[in-house]
Amino acid sequence: KPNAMKQLPKKRWLLHGKKAFYYFATIVGVICAYYFNSSQIERAEETVRGISLGMYISFNLSMILSLILSFQAKNWNLILQFLAWVLGGIILICFVFLRVEDYSWLVMDTIILSCALSGLIFTIARSLTKHVNFFRDSATKGLNGIFLKSIPQFGLGILMIIQGSGEGLTFVAIFVGHVSILMRLIIVWSEKKNRERWVRRADEWNLISWAFVTLVWVIKEVL
Repeated sequence: KPNAMKQLPKKRWLLHGKKAFYYFATIVGVICAYYFNSSQIERAEETVRGISLGMYISFNLSMILSLILSFQAKNWNLILQFLAWVLGGIILICFVFLRVEDYSWLVMDTIILSCALSGLIFTIARSLTKHVNFFRDSATKGLNGIFLKSIPQFGLGILMIIQGSGEGLTFVAIFVGHVSILMRLIIVWSEKKNRERWVRRADEWNLISWAFVTLVWVIKEVL
């Protein structure tokens, strides 16, 4: 019993530390959403070379699904983060669609969005046939992350290679993208739940695909 009593303060400290980190992650997530989307809107006024509306739409679909799940879980930290990403993403997409005359829908946009929507249809069908909750099942969430974020980001990198430019993507967007992904990975890795391994794999592929975008951007715009 004395040993158990000694462990209580440590457990409480860990619990308070975890809660504090979640609050910190929420603030960082909202800031990342603001700077990513605002920097991309500003850059879109100058150039849209090396950006993909198909990727923007696919990514925003992923954020919408995450927002719905957050509301179901009544997790206000995540609700604030994903709401910031969704609202910012909608404003960015509408701005490029309605205000940027230089942008024309590309073949790569169609390919990216087709892959994303095909993947989404697949996960919906899978959840129906396996009788699992579409929003809560770990494998479904992980596959949605891969189809709606990782694959479109690989597509964005390929588009920049084809166009020979990454001008439309800002350094701020590249940087806050990595910050957001790493914050998410820290949370997922700390959970250590075997049932969430699909979600962990999806976030790891998200990091790999964004690293690919970053590498292409550096080669095209920095070197």
